[in-house]
Amino acid sequence: MTKQLDLFGSSEEPPTPNESAERADDTQERRPNPAWDRLPDVRDGLTREQRVILYTLYEAEKERPGKRVATLMLYGRVCERIPMTKERFKSLLAQLVGRGVPTL
Repeated sequence: MTKQLDLFGSSEEPPTPNESAERADDTQERRPNPAWDRLPDVRDGLTREQRVILYTLYEAEKERPGKRVATLMLYGRVCERIPMTKERFKSLLAQLVGRGVPTL
């Protein structure tokens, strides 16, 4: 049986109940390669980081109808999902919005 490579998650198959008992002492969580977060998707050309920013902005706008979402609030919510520096966040947001670099 051949394994398929999952670009957006772990390359391992989910463990069976017997295997999960054997791995109980293995507490280190496997994370996807962070370099993959910067590769654009073939469907729309957005990177995972850009997609997370846009989705988080969409959720915040739904919570505050008719009001603007503060950049700092958006940054905090994005950092809850994926690790990102302020400079990287500001440059991605400027690309998405099409304006100058926002201040935090």
